[in-house]
Amino acid sequence: MPTAAEARAWIEEGDGLLASARVMRATWLWRKRRFSASVSLGDRPRSRAWIELLGLPRSSCLLLGYSVEMYLKAGIAKLYRNCRQEMFSRDVKKIYGHNLDEMAEEICLPLTGARRSDLKLMKEFILFEARYPLQIKPGMRFPDAINKRTDKIWGNEQFRRLCALSRDIQIYVSKLDQNRANPASVSRLEVDKDGYVAFRFGGGLPTRITYRPSSHRSTRGEIWAEDAQALVMASVHPAIWDTFLSHASILHDGDDKTCLLYVRI
Repeated sequence: MPTAAEARAWIEEGDGLLASARVMRATWLWRKRRFSASVSLGDRPRSRAWIELLGLPRSSCLLLGYSVEMYLKAGIAKLYRNCRQEMFSRDVKKIYGHNLDEMAEEICLPLTGARRSDLKLMKEFILFEARYPLQIKPGMRFPDAINKRTDKIWGNEQFRRLCALSRDIQIYVSKLDQNRANPASVSRLEVDKDGYVAFRFGGGLPTRITYRPSSHRSTRGEIWAEDAQALVMASVHPAIWDTFLSHASILHDGDDKTCLLYVRI
């Protein structure tokens, strides 16, 4: 099951990617100046230098986008604490994937309109702009398409702003479940031999109940939200249920997919 250590591992992966993106960007700026100087002196640009000039900024943006993805998935790992590892591994690929905006929403990351746009831009870096060859849309001239992508990727002021967003997300995610003013409560109950119900509240993350019925309970049809609620209500103090858990979202951890049984009001 996902643990605090696993969340830290995702954060450390993001730290490495962010550092690499910055080093690659600095390398590109240095080589771009050398390239410009060689052209001004009348030297014929070397093919390798030209490839680096075009490739390094795209690679730096791709790594930057991936750093944000790692930080957000660290927050998702905290949200899935005490759930099955198989559930987390499946959902982090099939449900969340590269959907940075969806993950940000899931972990309650506060975003201004401008930062939402920046998050959307980094998603574009990951999915297409910094990853695949340029494809020309119908009606667009090739030089215009090149210039449009170059504007997105080469701007240094924008790159610094996106780096700041990545770092802010890292700080936000690192503080989840670590705030004494809003402590997290995370519990798991084993249900028969092969089922469980996990619940969490506090810590800056949404209140959730995750239910995996045992094979015995599945046979009896006890697979619904009210069955999960009954198990949790029997194990916690009524005040805790009334205050924190009565409106929790309830998820069903199935064999091949996760289903939402109840959405909190």
